[in-house]
Amino acid sequence: MKRSVLLLSMGLIVLGLLSFTYYVDVDGGDADLSGHLQTALDAWKSLDETLTFEEATDAKGAEALIRYGNEALFGPDTYSLTLKTSDETKQTQVLIKPSARDNQRILRHEVGLLLGLNTAPTGIMNPAITAEDTIDLVEADANQLEATVNAVKEDLNRDGKVDFYDLFEFSKLYGSNDISSPADLNEDGTVDKADLDLLKAAYTFSVPSETPPTDPESSTSFGEALPPAQGDSSETVDPTNPDATNPDPSQENPSQEVNPDTPQGETGSGETQNPEPPADDRDPNNP
Repeated sequence: MKRSVLLLSMGLIVLGLLSFTYYVDVDGGDADLSGHLQTALDAWKSLDETLTFEEATDAKGAEALIRYGNEALFGPDTYSLTLKTSDETKQTQVLIKPSARDNQRILRHEVGLLLGLNTAPTGIMNPAITAEDTIDLVEADANQLEATVNAVKEDLNRDGKVDFYDLFEFSKLYGSNDISSPADLNEDGTVDKADLDLLKAAYTFSVPSETPPTDPESSTSFGEALPPAQGDSSETVDPTNPDATNPDPSQENPSQEVNPDTPQGETGSGETQNPEPPADDRDPNNP
């Protein structure tokens, strides 16, 4: 099954509070966009009645503008784009592909981002869509919303504290330019020293636990949720030993031949296929 990805809408869009003003512009697409957005807002509010959403009287006065984008802006597997204006309003604009058939799921995902949730491998916050997906919010979404309500923005992995593992997540995004990066703490579009200073101010020094947080509902990193980029290294880092790297096992012993009869995911005995016999036993007619 081909997976369709909501590109450029991944990660955390920080509006400061778990509430926002919005405006819907239905020009260029189905007029049901406004109704579908209201359904998405109601779905999230059913998980936490303290969430507040207020419809602005005009587009300029809204923190979030939801509208249809030009069809030419979207690739075949892209259904929504998230933009942020560079002026003092820092308005977030969510562009919906006019021909998209799954607006309700897309809008639930986008509202989650506007609330400050991160992308995740399960639930509505999974940025990839398959035919089997539903529009329902699941337990993973509810748990992440609860963690977000009780979290500060420097708590990048949403585990309830700002510590070594948040610094580790920050290090993976340092130097990036992405308006939706959770590490862009000052929301200027660049993860740099200014953001590091904010993280430092909230940091609690403690000895790291032996194992990092692994709960996908509250600690999915921004980078982990993204589809792999072309040319990405398969090298991984041990957070308990940042100086050591763990190379991809499939790249070990690159000169070793692979037994085609060995099932994928398993390793062979290490012997090469059709090993060459000792020199004394060679058939002179078959060198």
